[in-house]
Amino acid sequence: LLGEAGIAQARVVGPGFVNVTLERGARCALVRELAASGTGPSPCDRPGVDIPRWAAATGEPAARLAVRTARASSLFRVQYAYARTQALLRYGREVGVLPDAGCVDVEGAVPGADPVPEAAFGAGSGGGGGGRSAALLALLADRARVTEPGALARHLDAVAGAFFDFHDACPPLPAGDEKPGAAHRGRLALAEATGAVLAGGLAQLGVTAPARI
Repeated sequence: LLGEAGIAQARVVGPGFVNVTLERGARCALVRELAASGTGPSPCDRPGVDIPRWAAATGEPAARLAVRTARASSLFRVQYAYARTQALLRYGREVGVLPDAGCVDVEGAVPGADPVPEAAFGAGSGGGGGGRSAALLALLADRARVTEPGALARHLDAVAGAFFDFHDACPPLPAGDEKPGAAHRGRLALAEATGAVLAGGLAQLGVTAPARI
């Protein structure tokens, strides 16, 4: 692995598990590639179509998926996570904060790698996110390997959960009198990549990706 371009460090952490750290340039390129990989948002969600298709993929009861809360429905969690990424991008444009993959500051991971050791995501502005950003990026990078519908739906649910953990610990937008900085631009780039991965996965399952929900 160390001979591969873009890999800064590779460390065996257990049987069959390797922690991989990407060089900054490779990490930025990965985030940009992920951000460009998705489809656009759907005009609206279609529960009458989305629920049966998600249920067919996951085996979850349609009645439970019809409960429109993040706690009850994995489908709603994924769609809501996508809608949240789009809201962040909209609000970011309104306040002049645009995603910049060059500002992403995490210890990146490549597909098949375990989450890397804890790393701060940017400086200041409510940092202390620990390894949440790294764990999210590892899941996003692993998306291309997951194709079977049931596994894909579960993976999207995992991405949604990791995104909310990251979002809560590392706010992508400034709050109150806080001034926007490079950390916000980097976090917003990771949110943009998350949205693209979620949209692409939902489209593959024939499920809508609503920008508002």
